[in-house]
Amino acid sequence: PDNLTAYSLTAYAYRRLARICLAEKAFEDAESYANRYIENVQNIPARFPQVSSREGRSLPEYAANQIWLLVQDLRDRGDAFREGGDREAAESAYELAIDYAELFVQNNPGDLQRRDQLARMHYAMACLAPDGYYTYYLEQALALWKALAREDTGNTSYTQNAQVVEDLLH
Repeated sequence: PDNLTAYSLTAYAYRRLARICLAEKAFEDAESYANRYIENVQNIPARFPQVSSREGRSLPEYAANQIWLLVQDLRDRGDAFREGGDREAAESAYELAIDYAELFVQNNPGDLQRRDQLARMHYAMACLAPDGYYTYYLEQALALWKALAREDTGNTSYTQNAQVVEDLLH
């Protein structure tokens, strides 16, 4: 579509399809639709250079926010699977959430809140992961929280979280 509203709605359809597939535990299909969604929203700034803002944000910020909405959908579904006792499905949903959260953080390294949320997803995944991956996910969370503690010395929760993880690893 040539219109940003129509284009955004098309992208939203992919996000919605990813959510439906995830609810049905069709993880490969969910990932495929999520990838199409990501591709569409990442293209928004280049495709609509004449538009300066959307929903009170610059187009790059709007696109980044759209990516995080997908991360939230995936994380929420992972939480629901975990609470329902479906560990395997929870792992699959969290893995997808972590993948897209890492993409977000890579493109938006200054967003400390999202980096903290990514660390929390790694920590949650460590609690679910098979033994061989437990340490990996804890180390990922630890690295994020240590970096956050260095960058935002006023927020003691980062240091506290890092200490909890260090204690678990030793």
